[in-house]
Amino acid sequence: MNKIIKFIILFFFVGACGFKPIFSGKKVDFGIKNLKYDENKIVEISINKNLNNYKTIKNKNKIYELEITSKKNKITISNDERGTPKSFRTEIYVYVKILKNDNRVYSKEFYKSQDYNNNKNKFNLKKYEKIIIENLASEIAEEILIYILSL
Repeated sequence: MNKIIKFIILFFFVGACGFKPIFSGKKVDFGIKNLKYDENKIVEISINKNLNNYKTIKNKNKIYELEITSKKNKITISNDERGTPKSFRTEIYVYVKILKNDNRVYSKEFYKSQDYNNNKNKFNLKKYEKIIIENLASEIAEEILIYILSL
């Protein structure tokens, strides 16, 4: 009986904390009419997935066109005594050119990186690198949205 009361009290405190996702409560007044990418597939798929909700342009005052150029680097940070890579760094550079509906142009460059250790199992290493790239691209997409909201 005592556990049930503690659970109910804990449920009310956690349920009443007022958590909301970042952009859910905001009425955004912009739409993305056109997205142009370069050839970097993994990065552009992740960014497109995050910006997909803003592609509706009905009843929006500000309409943007985005040109996104991305570059992905994998750098060996350290080697062991045999010369085998011990740790890596994945870097993502994204350059965004924003054309507003009144033909003004804004541009900004975004950069994210993450360090990680090598894995003997190359299949698991490739899967982990893909997850890292998707996470970094999602973070950059959020920064792009924040930048667009500040215009």
